[in-house]
Amino acid sequence: MVFLGTARVFYAEKTYLIGENKSTDIPIGVADAIENTCQINPLELIEVHIGAILDERDIKRINSINDKNNNKNNDYYGYL
Repeated sequence: MVFLGTARVFYAEKTYLIGENKSTDIPIGVADAIENTCQINPLELIEVHIGAILDERDIKRINSINDKNNNKNNDYYGYL
């Protein structure tokens, strides 16, 4: 859930804008990325994992993925 700001969320080969007090569900096994749409204000969000067993080892983190505009040095985090 986005607490402050607007997140650009990439998953399932689509892009979504998620505003304050909004959220999205990302299916299991689908890689995703999150970007802050504002260069000035921070993005604050709450990440919630749902399942019978919640273990950090179930997450594969992917850092510094280049977006479709070839903007390098953006920090994205992916989950599988």
